[in-house]
Amino acid sequence: MKTKNSKKIRIAYLKEFKIEDIIKRHIELVTEPTKELLNWDEIPTVGTDFTPRYKIIKEAKAAPRKAVLYPKYVFLISLILERCMSNRQHSTTLLTIAMREVLGKHYDDMMRTLMDMQIIVRGNDYVVGKHGRTITLINGTMGYMYTQNIKVIEYYEKLHEIINEKNKEEIQEHNNNDEFISSYNESLSRLYLLNKEEALNYINSCTFDNARSKEYYESKIISFDNDDKKIHSIDKNNRIYHYLTNLPKSLKKFFNIKYQCDIHNSHPLLFSLFLIKKYNIDKEILDKLLHIDTDIYNIHYVGKQLCKLLINNELKKKVKSIPIDIFNYIYTTCNGIFWDGFMDIINKMSWVQIDRGEIKVALFREVFYSHRFKSTKGKPFAKVFKRLYPNVWKAIKEIKAADGSETLPNRMMAEESRLFHQILERCYEHGWKVINIHDAIVVLDVEENNFDYHKLIAIMEDVYKANGLYPNISIE
Repeated sequence: MKTKNSKKIRIAYLKEFKIEDIIKRHIELVTEPTKELLNWDEIPTVGTDFTPRYKIIKEAKAAPRKAVLYPKYVFLISLILERCMSNRQHSTTLLTIAMREVLGKHYDDMMRTLMDMQIIVRGNDYVVGKHGRTITLINGTMGYMYTQNIKVIEYYEKLHEIINEKNKEEIQEHNNNDEFISSYNESLSRLYLLNKEEALNYINSCTFDNARSKEYYESKIISFDNDDKKIHSIDKNNRIYHYLTNLPKSLKKFFNIKYQCDIHNSHPLLFSLFLIKKYNIDKEILDKLLHIDTDIYNIHYVGKQLCKLLINNELKKKVKSIPIDIFNYIYTTCNGIFWDGFMDIINKMSWVQIDRGEIKVALFREVFYSHRFKSTKGKPFAKVFKRLYPNVWKAIKEIKAADGSETLPNRMMAEESRLFHQILERCYEHGWKVINIHDAIVVLDVEENNFDYHKLIAIMEDVYKANGLYPNISIE
């Protein structure tokens, strides 16, 4: 019969710090009262007598037992390491309420000790009961080992129970469709790693900018065994998060992923939805617009070409009342050439060639996601955008000026979630095992997915077109 003590789990540890040294510092901190200097403004600038006056902020505590602290630190450090290493910014959040429930009265002093030893830093922003302060790992490299320590295993199991319960509450809050969630989780449960050793060998063969980047890639592969293969969370925009959400693109080949269907320039395309509604653009006009045959160098003349194609005089009048750059923008986003146009223009202006990824990040930061939207000062990419699409810029500005609790980025992400939920529901009606990564549908290589990818593309196009959008979809 298998005893509880025979159970073994993999944990992460800090190579440069011994748990015993951390516990020693913990005891030193808690057994001395925390003081605040009251007369700091009286400290002399030259060597004269000075009598400091202190106020006791926190009374000294009795020294906790080392045997009690040891498994708690093993667990907490492992948890922080695993979470930080699975995040590109090497940071995470821990919900204080949950951690106090797991580790009890020692948790706050443990975090204080890790900060004092400069292993981690903590941010100031938090929402009570929702998310804790950001924790960033600043010192130490990660190693892996196995433990049979009963208390460490219990802490992990307790936290897992709390997280599962919290995730259920979040899912119910944002999406009451139990059948949809069940189908999604069923699809996620069919994801598997084809060859763990081969994936780790591939990572070892790659060149990384720093050790932390390599650790991030390794942690994504190593952590797969412990993932529950279910939805991790659903945010306020109904975006679904799970194991694959932040998996580096180069590692996907080591999983049973058959292919992936991506919407080109998804968020710029989604803003076309706002423009279509704002200017009340007819579907007949859109159909004519999107059948114009042009190339990347003539995309900013499609508005003029559209007028030539229209025979209906009423539609001609309507087109002439809408700024030409609005049609140019809709055309480029629907045809999937929005970023290409920017790459061509910006690289002609720059001494250094800028890749597509950098342009996307910069344009989102300076245009769509910018909080300071009144000026293009210090925003070279926003200046190009405003010059090419002055009335689109004006429309974004108007929406941002009216932003309440729902900002433009949140509204765009919510629209994207709404559309992809509709696509997934259509797929589940066919019994397909698919999931999404925000603006892409991932098709798993399983028996139920023996269908032609054109059928999936047709569903995606149909859902988008029903909402007045004409997407350009790629297969990877």
